[in-house]
Amino acid sequence: MTRKQHISECTKSRYHDNKMQEQMTTFKLITDIHMSWPERVWCEINFKHLNEYFEGTQWTLPPPCAVCTRQIHDTEVMSIIVDGKSSFLLLHMLRVTDPFIIQNCIIHCNSAEFVFGCKALDSLMLYKPALHHLPRGNICLDICMQCHSCLSKGTMPKFALANNLYRGCLPSRFHDLTWVEEMVCA
Repeated sequence: MTRKQHISECTKSRYHDNKMQEQMTTFKLITDIHMSWPERVWCEINFKHLNEYFEGTQWTLPPPCAVCTRQIHDTEVMSIIVDGKSSFLLLHMLRVTDPFIIQNCIIHCNSAEFVFGCKALDSLMLYKPALHHLPRGNICLDICMQCHSCLSKGTMPKFALANNLYRGCLPSRFHDLTWVEEMVCA
């Protein structure tokens, strides 16, 4: 073998070794990446977490206040049980005082708007959907903290229906009106 052939043979061998080393390095890199890659997440786990996210992001409408009818998000609503004998809140302030309402709704019984089936609550200006009848004739009132605080101090709540904010019952086709539009119609 001549020197030139020997050099050519060595160059080919070195080239082949380098190529083989490069392929081994590439294979090792691919294997390392593959090994560090996270495992496949199963559909059941995905759906479970999606359902938890969905349930966690649901916004539910808070219960309305019996005194002011407001539904305020992130505000605590207290449930007060009225048994007809005692009440530590000064609910007498919420009594209907409008002569027209007294005459037409209470005396002539044209409307059962302020009749709740409990002597302690009848003729008070309260929002019926916020009252719940309990066993043994008791009634539960949902009252927001702002109204509860005012009633406990003996002051009229700012947004109470009895604070001249009662606008009557509207037909269902007018339920999407704003407060100002309702007052214009009244």
